[in-house]
Amino acid sequence: MAKLCVGDLVLMVAQGSDPSWSPESSADPHPAIGFLASCEHAVPSSGIVHRAAGVETLTQTEALEPKSVLPCVFRVEAVLNKEDIVRVDLQRKLDSRALENEMAYKGYGTEVKLGQCIRLVHYHTNQVLCINVNERGVKSFTMKIGFESPHTFNAACDVPAREQWLDSWLEVQAPVKTKMDGDTVLIEDVVHLYSARWERYLDVATSRLQESILDVVAGKDKTRWQLVPFANHEPSVPALRGGDILRFCHVESEHVLELASDVLALTSRVTSNALWAVEPLHAKWGGKAIALDVFQLRHVATGKLLAISANAPLCVSASSTDNGPATFFKLASKHGGSSTTFHIQHEESGVWLCGVAGNDDATIPLHCCRTVRDSDVFRVHLPSATEVFVLLDVLFTKHQFARHCAQLQRVPNVDLLAFQDVQPLEICLRAVHNVLREHPSLKFILWDQSVLASLLDNFAAILHTHQGVYQRHAELRTCVRALCFLIKDYVTDDPTSQRTIHPYLPMLQDLLGANEA
Repeated sequence: MAKLCVGDLVLMVAQGSDPSWSPESSADPHPAIGFLASCEHAVPSSGIVHRAAGVETLTQTEALEPKSVLPCVFRVEAVLNKEDIVRVDLQRKLDSRALENEMAYKGYGTEVKLGQCIRLVHYHTNQVLCINVNERGVKSFTMKIGFESPHTFNAACDVPAREQWLDSWLEVQAPVKTKMDGDTVLIEDVVHLYSARWERYLDVATSRLQESILDVVAGKDKTRWQLVPFANHEPSVPALRGGDILRFCHVESEHVLELASDVLALTSRVTSNALWAVEPLHAKWGGKAIALDVFQLRHVATGKLLAISANAPLCVSASSTDNGPATFFKLASKHGGSSTTFHIQHEESGVWLCGVAGNDDATIPLHCCRTVRDSDVFRVHLPSATEVFVLLDVLFTKHQFARHCAQLQRVPNVDLLAFQDVQPLEICLRAVHNVLREHPSLKFILWDQSVLASLLDNFAAILHTHQGVYQRHAELRTCVRALCFLIKDYVTDDPTSQRTIHPYLPMLQDLLGANEA
């Protein structure tokens, strides 16, 4: 059995306990509950705008396969001996490069042993799993577990970076006495994850929002976590891998496969709506894609799956509900798993995706063919990791802003709102503004996902529900200013941003005309 190393990609399966189990029983005393995942379910309007850690329950208890690998894949980012964490933290105050040197010493490929501490990073968002000490769990004396963008240690007095760093280290402990500190951790081992700083274990608890949602908290109770392999730490070779996010480029036309407004087509535009996640049918078989492997192709921006129904075998669609054979595809290549060019074949019907190149058409309809053609080869284009991170962050922020606005609309008397009730709106606006300033070349993501239009629509709904509320509520006036600063940097000479803002000019003129704004 393979050893767990730094850089490995794993799925973390939470295990429960069966109180009725006895030694005479053939049942599993610790049945699998679900996968540790980055969740985006709504949270109370209390200043929380980051992703929460939850457990995605199993659809089939006999198979360890998540509904989607996107929220469930984690990278073992680093490993340190538990006594070294405090030493490195203190040394960093004297030498800001101490942490960098320490991490370089224990880089990818370093074996993880029991008693050592690891950091888990969500693979597709590059966010660190850490304890959120400001949010309490449902159980007594518990704290929520969440995800935050990793801070950089540019200054010795960077308190948020230091706190996040200390709160993200989890000691790997064995749940049985037959193993001890120093033993090698193997893939598919079952472990406990322990925060020595807070003397808490990673545990699973029912959410206060819905009983069907399972939160991950830091508490006194111990939940067993099984390490299910997804991909190893070896340097990636130029081949398609399960879990990759990519663009499919039609070689003949040089157009990419796009889903926009529920319409599938091949387009020549550079767009974030052309990003697809290749999800293996068996998640624990992550790694090189080979001929005859069955995959699902999930649209990253909408979460929909590419599908071909039995009723319309020559019509390609995107399904948000069907998770069965209609969404199963094969990526067939003459060169096996080492190739980055494929024909895309539907598993159930056997038809092939194809597109007929026109006379420099910007958009080409996507069709299905019963026979494969050499001209319908698709090439894989891997986007930059930054583009994927920014897209997922922007989508999450847009959804959170809408949720918080909906909560404020239901409040009967907005004058009674406290600062922490309105603060999430300002945080979301600043997050989008930071993306715009730090990644100007990725501004097209804001266009593709209608981010500004969504923010303005939701904010306008609050102002419509509570007439003139921003004039008498200081926190909402702050949000108006943050929105105006965002629009000022967003609207440039490009016609796309100008078209986005044009329908909202009357509302913006009213806001800017008020002295309070």
